[in-house]
Amino acid sequence: MVIQMANEPKTLVETAVARLLEKDYDLLRRDVNEKAITAKLASYLAPLFSGWDVDSEYNRNLEEVKKLAWKKPGIFDLVVPDIIIHKRGTEKNFLVIEVKKTEKQNRGNDRKKLVAFKEQLGYENALFLTFSTKEQPFRAEYEWV
Repeated sequence: MVIQMANEPKTLVETAVARLLEKDYDLLRRDVNEKAITAKLASYLAPLFSGWDVDSEYNRNLEEVKKLAWKKPGIFDLVVPDIIIHKRGTEKNFLVIEVKKTEKQNRGNDRKKLVAFKEQLGYENALFLTFSTKEQPFRAEYEWV
């Protein structure tokens, strides 16, 4: 079931990221842990996605631990996405976001994981979001998968 939204998810995410870059640029300047950045971003996303649950580090698929076969077919790994927008306790999965900072490498695995979230868990949208840290002006790069 696809739920219609007043705004495109891209526009809503960009609005939340702009707030983060404006109000919390110090998180990027200080190069804090990725989890601190994603938690703050989730707090800006929540009011924009009214009627949805916005969770960071959420590791459940219904009542089970979230698993994906994304490295090798038939071999399931536990996964904890950085941010998801979904309806808890249902199979309504709207958006999964993986976040990295620019100095981190090996982004290919995150892209594969995002594809698996869409194919195996039915997420409608997937985003690989990269934040620049230490270099000004701080910015975000979006890769919708």
